[in-house]
Amino acid sequence: MKPQSIARLAGLFILAVAGFILVLGGYLWLEIERVSDEIRAREEVSAREEVREGLDEMRRRAIGMARALAQWDETRQQLGFTEYYTLWRDDRSRDSGMVPGRVRGVALYDKRGHILAPPHKDRPMPGELPSQALTAVLQQEADGSRFSVFLPVHADPDGRIPLGHVGIKFDFPLE
Repeated sequence: MKPQSIARLAGLFILAVAGFILVLGGYLWLEIERVSDEIRAREEVSAREEVREGLDEMRRRAIGMARALAQWDETRQQLGFTEYYTLWRDDRSRDSGMVPGRVRGVALYDKRGHILAPPHKDRPMPGELPSQALTAVLQQEADGSRFSVFLPVHADPDGRIPLGHVGIKFDFPLE
């Protein structure tokens, strides 16, 4: 057997090391991609959960606000005597602190689901109760998304004598 030269052995060794480095680099690149995809998927699931929790919290707060408004004596008065409804809707409900400034619109509806007065131009509400009434509704409108809540208003604490419905609309920030 003929002895191999040192240069040839060194070249083969360098090629073997370079091949090993290429294989190791490819394996590491694939592993990094796998881990990145796994992290991305976990972040997506986490973000969806966070959005769902945020929507649930927004819904709970909106329903709580609508409930408080539905149980307010002045709200019941407006459903019985509508002469001052627009004043109540535009000023009194906000001045009393029952409806914060971030609320886009407030409306009262009679037993049949018709709004008591035409909606305010700056704070539009639907003229009729939506078909999904008594729940929270997310609506896409031309100038953005809105989140609305519609709840019944009762004359008695037991909720057996319906007077109408209250509706509250919020801007839904998508940023």
